[in-house]
Amino acid sequence: MLMSLAGMGVVAAQPVLGQTRARVPGDELKAPPKTPPTQTSQTPPAPAKAQETPAQASAPPAGQAPVKPPETQAATPEPLGKAEYQVGVSDVLEIHIFGQSQTEQPTLYTISPSGTIRFPYLGDVLVAGKTVGLIHDLLVKRLSDGYIVDPQVSVGVKEYNSLSVTVLGEIQKPGRYPLRGPTTLLEILSEAGLTKTTGGQATVARMEEGSNKIYTIKLDDMFSSNFEKVNIPIRDGDVINVTRSEGSRFYVQGEVAKPGQYDLERGMTVLKAISVAGGFGKFANKKVMIKTVKDGKEINREVDVGKIERGKSPDVPITGGDIIVVPKRSF
Repeated sequence: MLMSLAGMGVVAAQPVLGQTRARVPGDELKAPPKTPPTQTSQTPPAPAKAQETPAQASAPPAGQAPVKPPETQAATPEPLGKAEYQVGVSDVLEIHIFGQSQTEQPTLYTISPSGTIRFPYLGDVLVAGKTVGLIHDLLVKRLSDGYIVDPQVSVGVKEYNSLSVTVLGEIQKPGRYPLRGPTTLLEILSEAGLTKTTGGQATVARMEEGSNKIYTIKLDDMFSSNFEKVNIPIRDGDVINVTRSEGSRFYVQGEVAKPGQYDLERGMTVLKAISVAGGFGKFANKKVMIKTVKDGKEINREVDVGKIERGKSPDVPITGGDIIVVPKRSF
């Protein structure tokens, strides 16, 4: 997919396309002659006041004990910057040279293990570690040097394959996910199917300074006022593992379309739970039983879902570990 200049990191030269010309040995660009600066008579400025060095500026007045600077505290992961994506090995670039019959359509280039692409006229061009803007400028400069007059070039990233993270555990879509630029934990988990469930945690394993470090984040914090502190930047090679506590699920049994266990989302009620399980079966009794274990004791509650549907009774909240049993209707 070719990206636009303003929104998707694609850049293009603006000059009007010229025609090609043969390269002439010894031909080179000539810079315009420099005009010597005009000398004028001025009154010499007064000598500047000597600037204090940092040590002098911070020195205490005579007779006063020096102030001890505060100790540096461990920093939390730095917030994401706005740095542009730098391409790498196995990324696929989409490059178009406008007005050239042999390359009128965008061409795809896969970055080789050596970090290069094989480009018309130029041969191998080193692009790994550069942004699309730098690659554009590089191609324009080299093509202008005897191959194409005022080349118009567009560069975009078609496939992101060089940077990735792995998501494992109890989540809808575990697997490998490419990094397309600065990315947060919540962005990756959302892509992998995280919902606003209660309970559980995510661990992020990464190599830092030669050792493996583990960051543990409670999933509840991802949807709380503590969000900014726990939504850490994700790096290439991170392994994210999602685990759920028993209190993060509920169970629906009996006469429903899809009996089983389900993630407990915030605000879950018995009516919503029945809907998540596919609705009542043909022979279901709408007077259901909710089994809750509290302090080691099982508490059973009968709830008439039919009255809730008709608006004659309030809906009943569901807590983690609850079991909703839908019996069969008696004939």
